[in-house]
Amino acid sequence: MNEERLLDDRGPHREPWWPARLVARLTLCDWPGNVRELRNVVRRIAMESSDLEQARISPAVEQGLAASVVQERQNDPAERPTPRPRTVYRPVADIAEDELFGALRASHWNLADAAARLGVSRTSLYSLVERHGGIRKASDLSREEIADALERAGGDFDAAADQLRVSPHGLKIRKTGLGMD
Repeated sequence: MNEERLLDDRGPHREPWWPARLVARLTLCDWPGNVRELRNVVRRIAMESSDLEQARISPAVEQGLAASVVQERQNDPAERPTPRPRTVYRPVADIAEDELFGALRASHWNLADAAARLGVSRTSLYSLVERHGGIRKASDLSREEIADALERAGGDFDAAADQLRVSPHGLKIRKTGLGMD
């Protein structure tokens, strides 16, 4: 898309290149693929509309969106979809050290699962783990520590991960990164 066109002053009475109706249309869709799916659709709309006076949804993009529509907004405002309820997380300050370790052990050091068990967001759990000195990430492990844990566990990868207090997935990534495969 021409950068000059993006920066062009369209004047106070002209419709913006990306019209509000188009943005509203996209908000009515369910984005199960998270923000990446939305980003890809927005990029496609921008590329397909680059030579137009205003961005618009092409028939091909429209067909893809049809499956994601939660509920079309009609002319009547009463037909607008109801927003999804926000997840309410508990404050991380309420989580004691023993509860944190218990959730991590129970989830086999999988942070996403531990966050769900504790009722906090993953981001909050990452922050809590960072602040706690006794919890390491698999990326902190040395080649020697991994080899030693695998030897003590008799080659049992899950047992070695548990000994090291990291997730098996994280350990696998670290092991591969160190060229230990």
